[in-house]
Amino acid sequence: MLNALKKIFMPSRASEAPGSTFGELKRRGNDFLSHGKLAEAADCYKQMIDLDPASAEGHLNLGFVLKEQGFHADARNHLERAVSLDENAVDAVYLLGAVCQAGGDLPGAIARFERVLEMNPGFAIAYCDLCRVLYESGQKEAAREIIAKGARTHPQFADIHFSRGNLHYLDGAIDSAVDAYRMAISIRPDYADAHYNLANILREQGSMSEAEAHYRAVLAINPGFIDAHLVLARMLEGLNRLEAAEEHFRKALDIDAEHADATLSLGNIALKQGKTAEAVERYRRVCEIEPGNHGVRHLIAALSGENPEYGSSQYVQKLFDNYANSFDTHLVKELEYVGPEKLVALIRRHAEPPPAKWDVLDLGCGTGLVGSAIAADKCRLVGVDLSPGMLEKARALNLYDRLEQADLLVMMRSEKASSYDVIIAADVFIYVGRLDEIFAEAKRLLRPGGRFAFSVEAGESSSAGDEAVGAGYRLTTTARYVHTVDYLDRLSHLNGFRKLEIMSSPVRVDHGKPVPAWFALLEADDR
Repeated sequence: MLNALKKIFMPSRASEAPGSTFGELKRRGNDFLSHGKLAEAADCYKQMIDLDPASAEGHLNLGFVLKEQGFHADARNHLERAVSLDENAVDAVYLLGAVCQAGGDLPGAIARFERVLEMNPGFAIAYCDLCRVLYESGQKEAAREIIAKGARTHPQFADIHFSRGNLHYLDGAIDSAVDAYRMAISIRPDYADAHYNLANILREQGSMSEAEAHYRAVLAINPGFIDAHLVLARMLEGLNRLEAAEEHFRKALDIDAEHADATLSLGNIALKQGKTAEAVERYRRVCEIEPGNHGVRHLIAALSGENPEYGSSQYVQKLFDNYANSFDTHLVKELEYVGPEKLVALIRRHAEPPPAKWDVLDLGCGTGLVGSAIAADKCRLVGVDLSPGMLEKARALNLYDRLEQADLLVMMRSEKASSYDVIIAADVFIYVGRLDEIFAEAKRLLRPGGRFAFSVEAGESSSAGDEAVGAGYRLTTTARYVHTVDYLDRLSHLNGFRKLEIMSSPVRVDHGKPVPAWFALLEADDR
């Protein structure tokens, strides 16, 4: 990278000051620079300036190195000095534009890049930088015009077509972005970034084979491009090509041994392959890298036979944020999920007199499936969920009077007593575990005669000494809890609920098999 920049910004046309010491310092500085030794190069250029303070080249070279080191204020001082000494120092003007951009001075950057193109229309890379800062400053039409001019002026300059692709992508003109990236690659077949951006678009469009070819082109050019390994691996995992995905996750770890996401993904693949012990080992390594990752600790507990009282809020939030965009389609259409409809039908079946307008609290409201099912009967509908992504989907329905992002218990404790006629929890307790406090809060929040409707995955009761089953809930290897009907009966009695109905029925299918569940309807006893 530094060699390429040196060729662009520091041509050898500038004259040397007389004397072998100046020339030797310049040679040594350029040599250090070509090997990426910035501090050593900067020291040589400083000595050049000490010998000849009026050397525009010395100030230019030092300004370039200081910019690369991130010392933008000092770089700007030396570059402005270079321009004052040599008004034709187009490289210094260009670098001043780059320093202004890095420091957030977009008007200054625009002025310098425009000046570069006035001085030398053949300075092709300046079209790309000017386009970028114009777009960043909100001058989008001007950005489009300048990059189009650059493409006309330099039709064989790959970076300009790459910049065109980026601009089209930001504008939402995806087909035009694809064409521009392909043009950049046709000019420069080893353009890794163009291959990468094109691959990402093709993957989003579902052209997996061609996307894979471009990701592999990236990695042939730059085997250390860790993001390309990761994105390709995730794509391959989604295609169920687990061994190929595993290879690239491992290569990502070869590049960065502390990469938690690659480590987690290897654990997930091991789990899919039935290698539970290896998965747990990978998950434990994630926790070493990220000690605060409670979601992964939840997975370890599930796979290790532990039975914590409560699930991990972090695990649930991340799971459903990632799931939000495909939740309804996957759960309802593919997994045949019927929880909300069954619960609302259960409430209506026991509504005496017939359904009135209720104040309803939807626990774990998700994308609003319960809200849609009970909308005709609600007067006021309040939803709570941990996932911002799911709440965004629920908000778009315009059914809820209030939506809260919070833990269920935290939200319930903040509500006034006797605020609701109906509380519904559809398939949310499978991520909770112990329900004692939730039952107590539900009783407090319900008006006399109010209804508490919920579903849980069905666990088997046992008197064989299984402590997990004896507790009434058990964390399974699916990372979800099951609950026993004995536990539900016990909590109902302890909290002053009257059992209207508890029925056994499948809630969805999983790997082609029905998932048994308990659907319960309790009444807040007013005695």
